[in-house]
Amino acid sequence: MKNLYYIIRDEATKKVMSVESIKDYDNMKQVMDEYNHLTEPFYVEESELIPDELMGSRYLIFEVLEGGSPHRCTENIYWEQLECLPPEWSSKGAFAVGEPTSHNQDGEEVYHCFYVKNNNTDNEEFWGIRATLKEFKAHLTEEGII
Repeated sequence: MKNLYYIIRDEATKKVMSVESIKDYDNMKQVMDEYNHLTEPFYVEESELIPDELMGSRYLIFEVLEGGSPHRCTENIYWEQLECLPPEWSSKGAFAVGEPTSHNQDGEEVYHCFYVKNNNTDNEEFWGIRATLKEFKAHLTEEGII
C-alpha cells in the first residue's frame, strides 16, 4: 500500500505549511475544512512523497514518520538526513540518523531511519521510518535489503 499525503501550501509563496497523512481523512474537503481557520490563502495537493521542503525540519519529518510505518521520501531528504549527523548505524544504503528522536514505552531509543529500495538501479526508491534499531533491522530483513 502506498502512503499518500495531503500537502498544505501557502497560495502566494507555495511553501509547505503542513503535511497530513491521507489515511487520517475521508477526503480532501475534510483537510480544507480543518485548515479553514488559516488567515493566509492556501491550497491542498496530494503527493506520494514527503516533499523536499521538509529538508532541515526535523520536527516536520518527525510528524510525517510518527506512525512507525515506512514512508516514501525524496532522494534529497535521504541525503540531507544522512549528512546531518554521523549515522548511529548503517548498512547497504540504510542508516539510522545519529541521534534518537525519542524513546519507546520500553525505554529503547527511537530513530529516524532511512533506506533505499532497488539500490543502484534506475528504479531507486527512498524511504523513511521511525523505529528502534532492532525494529529497523527487522524491517530491512523483511524487505530483503540486509
